[in-house]
Parts: sequence; structure tokens; C-alpha cells
Amino acid sequence: MFARNQRSSLNVDPNSTIADLPSHDCQVAADVFGEVVSTQFHERPDLPGVIVVDCDGSVVGVVSRRMFLEQMSQLYSLELYLRRPIRVLLEVLEADRLRLPSTTAVDRAVRQALARPPELLYEPLAVTYPDGSLRLLEMHLLLVAQSQIFAQINTTLNRQKEEARKYADGLKQEQAKVKEYTLKLQTEQLEVQRRNQMLELQGAKLSRQTHQITDLNERFVRVGEHLSSEGKQTFAEMMRSVDAICRSTNRILEIGRALSGELETVNGATQLIERVSQQVRHLSMQAALIVNRSQPDGSSSHLSGFNHITREIGSLGSQTFEASNQVNQIASRFRFQILELMNVARESESVAKSLVKRSQETQSALDELENIIGERRRPTTTAA
Repeated sequence: MFARNQRSSLNVDPNSTIADLPSHDCQVAADVFGEVVSTQFHERPDLPGVIVVDCDGSVVGVVSRRMFLEQMSQLYSLELYLRRPIRVLLEVLEADRLRLPSTTAVDRAVRQALARPPELLYEPLAVTYPDGSLRLLEMHLLLVAQSQIFAQINTTLNRQKEEARKYADGLKQEQAKVKEYTLKLQTEQLEVQRRNQMLELQGAKLSRQTHQITDLNERFVRVGEHLSSEGKQTFAEMMRSVDAICRSTNRILEIGRALSGELETVNGATQLIERVSQQVRHLSMQAALIVNRSQPDGSSSHLSGFNHITREIGSLGSQTFEASNQVNQIASRFRFQILELMNVARESESVAKSLVKRSQETQSALDELENIIGERRRPTTTAA
């Protein structure tokens, strides 16, 4: 039986096995004459050899085209082997006994085939299949398959090298970016550390300022309490002083009004004295006229006494008039001083009223200060 695997082209990859390659299924019985095998080689130029099997189907050996033709080219070989069973020729030939399973990888099959003796290097390979069948594989097809696999591997390697180069270039760029990012990150970390140090310094400064503010607050509270206490005492004393001033001012005003009344009385008495003085002067003048009109025979002693009385009356009138003038001057000066005293008393009263108003404002400020102190004490107590 002669048959051939119908594969026109090689379709292999690095994972291919020899089962994926075209092979020949050419078997002959061991008792077939040599001329039958010669006819097959002549009719089928692509046939690499034949598989010789026994009558029970067991494989006896493989006769390759090259060995058959070499043997037939010797002297008397045609007459000796063509008309005799092929078994005879197989016993003479040094047949290749290498058999590979169909699951053998192409590269491994090439290595095992090239490990044969030099005279058997290009002999076809016997391939056994899982179903027990045996096929012949040409050595040059195996080498072609290996070369195609090597080409594919080389192409893959070149592509992987190019991808690796691109990846390396990209990796270099990424490493440069990582380096740049690392520098930026280090710079940012230094900046963060610097800012943290500044924050720590500011926090320490703020803590010190807080303690200082707390101390100032406590001092303010103590000073406020002291001011509040002293202010209340001062305010009470000031109110008492203001009340005394007001009472003194009222008393001065009352005395001024009383003095004004008395001054009016003095003015009335002064006016009365002036009228009396004028009347005395008038009487003195009339007495003088009477004396001058008296008769010449009057007693000189009597006239002398009357003149003396007249002069005394005139002198008394002059003194009375002068005293009246002095009293008027004193009354005028006294009136001016009373007016000035009353003006001073009114000014004192105005100042006292203004002081009372300011004292009330001071009291309001002290009350507000006490409220502030109380508010400041409450958070301190809560914190404690």
C-alpha cells in the first residue's frame, strides 16, 4: 500500500512537532520483489523510501531511495536483487534504526537526526504515531521546518529586541521622570520640613504669647479688681466730697443772699444818713445866716457860743457826709465781693454737677469693668 500525507506547504511555529510536517506512508510486504520497489521509486520521484513490513504487520525495516539506488548501481545488483524479495536487500543494507514519536519537537528531531552516523545523516526518519502507524519524514523537510522556525524565532527575537529597546527607552524616560519627581518630592519634603519648623517655632512663640496674654489677663483682672475696689472707694469719697461741696455752695449762696439783704439794709441806712447829713448841713447854713442877720447890740458871748454850735453842727454834718461816703464805698466794694462770691458759688455748683455726672459715668464704667472681669473669670474657672 502506497499513500502520502496531503500537505502542500509547511505551516510551523516554535511549538510544532514532526507530526505537523508532511510525511509519506509507503509500506511494502517483506516478500515483494525488488523490481516492485524500483517501479515505485521510478513512478514517484518524491518518495524518500519504503517501509518493509512482515506478513503480521510488524515493521521489518526501512529502505531509502538513496540506499536502494546506490546498491542497484553496483555490479550484478540488478540481477541479484530485483527478482528476489526485498527482505534480502534489507538484510544486506545498513538500515537506519532511528524511530521518533510524532510528538517530538522539530528542533529535538533535528538534533537527534544529526546525531546519526555521517552515512545516515540524510536518510528519511521513521515517525511512529499514536495509532501505531509508521511514516517516513524527509530530512530536508525537517531542516526546512527548522529553518522556518529559526526565522520565526529570529523575527520574534528581533521584534522583542525592538520592543525591549523601546521599553528600555521608555523606561529611561520614566526613570528620568521618576528622578525629576524624586527631586521635586525631596524639594517639597524640605519645604514641608521648613514649614513644619516654622509652624513649630510659631507654635512655640504663640504658646509663649498665650502664656504672656494669660499673665497679662490675670494682671488685668487683678488691676481691674483693684481699680474697681479703689474706684468704688474713690467714687464714694468723691460723692461725699461733692455732696459737701454742694452743701457748702448752697450755704454760700444762702449767705450771699442774706448778705445781699443786709447790704440793702445798709444801703437804706446810708441813704438815711445822707439825708440826715444834708439836713444838718442845711440847718448849719440856716443857723449861720441867722447869726449873720442878728442885731449889732447882741451879746458877743452869746453869739460866740452859737457860732461854736453852728460850727460843730457843720463839722458834724461834714463828718456824717464823709462817713456816709465811706459807708457807701464799703457797701459798693462789699456788694462787688458778694457778687463775685455768688458767681464763684454758682461756678462751684456747676463744677459739682459736672463732677456728679462724670462720677456717674465712672460708676457705669466700673460696673462694666466688673462685668468684664466676671466674664474673664468664668472661662478661666471652666478651663481649670
